[in-house]
Amino acid sequence: MTFDDGTMKYLETQSLDILLFDDNAPMTGIERGGQSSGAGQDIEDMIGVCKIPLKDLSKGYGINGDFDILGQHGEPRGTATVKITVVDTSASTLENMERAQRDVEGLQKMSYTPQWESDIIKRIARKLGRLSI
Repeated sequence: MTFDDGTMKYLETQSLDILLFDDNAPMTGIERGGQSSGAGQDIEDMIGVCKIPLKDLSKGYGINGDFDILGQHGEPRGTATVKITVVDTSASTLENMERAQRDVEGLQKMSYTPQWESDIIKRIARKLGRLSI
């Protein structure tokens, strides 16, 4: 990624919004023990949104801290520890870059399946259709 003027302005003014979902919530749209209205709107599988200001990245600093998770109506739902580091890949050794790539690939194999990805995309799309964030 090249840090040109447009990128710097973006980082100075924007935030990274992380949407957190409950993986244990049923995909049917019916809450545990609840009744569905028929439209699948009763489910509350989204835990909340965590907004991470990106301004420090524009100054060359990393982001490392705890950030509030807020529910759909702004109520506190907890915190998330977030660490974002900017790495100058031109200064990295080939060995370090290959090790990082292997680590990422290993985590992807452990964490994601096509079915899990499909379910998450459906949940995000359904929730974003009802939210204005």
